[in-house]
Amino acid sequence: LLKKLQDPKTSFDEKCGDFDKSAWHLQCQEDSSSCKISLKLGGGAECLKQFGVAEHLKQILSNLTLLSKTEEGYDFTFEFVFDGAMPEICNKVASLRKHVMSPPFIHAFTQFEEGTKFNPITLLVREEESIEISATKDNVIVQYSMHFANSDDLMNAKILLQEFVDVKRHEKSVSAAPGFTWKLEENKTVVCEFVIFKTHTNQKVRERTIDNLLTFRTYVHYHLMCSKSYIHTRMRTRVEDSLKVLNRAKTHSTGQAAELIK
Repeated sequence: LLKKLQDPKTSFDEKCGDFDKSAWHLQCQEDSSSCKISLKLGGGAECLKQFGVAEHLKQILSNLTLLSKTEEGYDFTFEFVFDGAMPEICNKVASLRKHVMSPPFIHAFTQFEEGTKFNPITLLVREEESIEISATKDNVIVQYSMHFANSDDLMNAKILLQEFVDVKRHEKSVSAAPGFTWKLEENKTVVCEFVIFKTHTNQKVRERTIDNLLTFRTYVHYHLMCSKSYIHTRMRTRVEDSLKVLNRAKTHSTGQAAELIK
């Protein structure tokens, strides 16, 4: 997109995927002043459309329009107009998935601040994984289910998630952070629960709260990969050190001494 802004004759037809299992398709002709952007989510597209995705995106990206005809195999197709667009707008387009998934959270937070009851909201983000948003009189509860097919990942995830609980309990510096608990359910599924208060839902910090909630799964899996990489590095280093010790212990005697050793 940035290259198209710099050179209007640029054309592209690119497909790519992201760590959160979303898929993108960007198309632009050489003589066109706009491009089509198709986005596929891990799930929950139908639920998102009920909360006014098009209206929300118009407030953030005036150059972006949700098309009624969606490209086959994708959940949303947008038209992005380059006329008058600035590089900052392109950065917002890169965060399109976050903006598309924000409306249910905005709806829940707005209803909560107004003291209005709302029905629990369930967003399917992946197979066997979902986000559930509900509210009580004093807070909003966001439950995040994560499935771990690998037993080692599950074990490391339990250690990492317990750190969230312990830090919240013992560190005064994070006393204002949302409450956090987790539990292990069947089929290697972990359910994490965030307790969100009004200090996290007001207009000043709302976007940051939503961003942190939506990227929580990516955050956990990123740290799991880092942990495994660190463990493997330590293991390789230990093996190399052991081989050095064994090599120093080798005898290089010749003649009769060598024959006796044989």
